Amino acid sequence: MSRVAIKAFTFADLLNESILKQEILFFDKVLVPKEKLIASKTFAELAIRSLPRFSHCVSTLQSNLNTLEYLQDIGSVELISQHEVYIDPFNNTKNLINFNDLKNVLDSTIKRTENSGFAKQLKDSNKKTVETTLEIEKINCDYISRMIAIKRNFYNQEIIFPLLDIEMSGSETFTKKNEVYRFILSDIAIPTTSTSWKNIVEFKNSQESKRKLYHLIDWVNTISHSEMAINEIIDRYRFLYAEYEHQLNLHQMKYKKSTLEVVVNTTLEIIENALKLKISKIAKALFSIKTAEIGMMEEEANIFGREVAYIFDVKNAKQ
Repeated sequence: MSRVAIKAFTFADLLNESILKQEILFFDKVLVPKEKLIASKTFAELAIRSLPRFSHCVSTLQSNLNTLEYLQDIGSVELISQHEVYIDPFNNTKNLINFNDLKNVLDSTIKRTENSGFAKQLKDSNKKTVETTLEIEKINCDYISRMIAIKRNFYNQEIIFPLLDIEMSGSETFTKKNEVYRFILSDIAIPTTSTSWKNIVEFKNSQESKRKLYHLIDWVNTISHSEMAINEIIDRYRFLYAEYEHQLNLHQMKYKKSTLEVVVNTTLEIIENALKLKISKIAKALFSIKTAEIGMMEEEANIFGREVAYIFDVKNAKQ
């Protein structure tokens, strides 16, 4: 099953130079509510004209809009309507998601999460005690993302992960798996602004990266169904990562030493056989180098902690 997230953009998101680079490295697709995107674009343009702190962001905004178009073209982003049609599973009729009618769903969620930061900030925003427009925007966008995720998860039997600005747990959208996803996503290094989208896409689409990502997802799926608490899962993840890094360093040191021996011995053998015009032995010597490389790859694939190898590769990828 593909990993799909949803992100409603604030105007400040559109002025962030690393838009979606972290998320695309982990999710197969990110859904973007188009009505909110249009509104945020308008607010971003107003902020650039009106607020000195955003006056330098003209090129960033245009670059991000171009990025979203590019990600749509390659299938990594899909624009959806906030007022979309869903199938009611109880009577098989089509209905329109009306966000004004979803207030009861949100209120019931808040009652179950009264101690959460999200519920407090939402109530504060209704009392107009939130200090900045951006904070209100974050709450608004989180509301949109969560409501679409809840509806799609329930009516369409999809698994949609809402990308939220405000941490919250204990609701319909925060299963144990989603909490593991959130932690792993936070541990993925954000590519620098100089990292091109071409490099990111090539890295993610390589066969080696796909294989390692599948290992990671399989581990998440398995451990999410365990009786371990989320804090214990995080501890287990950090243990695996530390062990993988340690074992890989030892393995690479061993490989460099063995490769040097193979290259030195093989080079001498090639020179000797070249002088004697023994072509078959030259080919055999070259083949031994390739065999050593294959052996290194096979050993690396079995290193303890390989479940988190994808995260290690992302963190250590050349920018």
